[in-house]
Amino acid sequence: MNNKGISILEVLVSMIVLSVGLLGVAPMVVLSVKSNSTSRDTSETSKLVREQIEYYEAMDSLPTVPYEFSERSIDNKYDINVMIQNNSSDADIPEGLFEIMVTINWEDETNLPKMTTYSTYLRKGAIHVYN
Repeated sequence: MNNKGISILEVLVSMIVLSVGLLGVAPMVVLSVKSNSTSRDTSETSKLVREQIEYYEAMDSLPTVPYEFSERSIDNKYDINVMIQNNSSDADIPEGLFEIMVTINWEDETNLPKMTTYSTYLRKGAIHVYN
């Protein structure tokens, strides 16, 4: 028998195999899109925290502690709360250090509330002499 082409049955079977393969990839695409959104939010919150901490690092002296500052709707998405404490307001903080705690709240693309908190210590007004 001389076969000179592809039958309609062969084309149909190959299309079914291809469709099953694409259905297997579809969940990975959805997961990838969601992960990209989460990654974008994480990067943006990290940037906002860095900006806040660098602002206080650049000051000659910090505000009177305990200090709290809030800013709402940054980029129409993020709410920031900054708290600065020292050992007079929290005995767990070592003498001469200030704790800066930055909390960011937002809603993700599915309107689920998210929150992250970063904390660091600064030393202000101390002179270090190394021998």
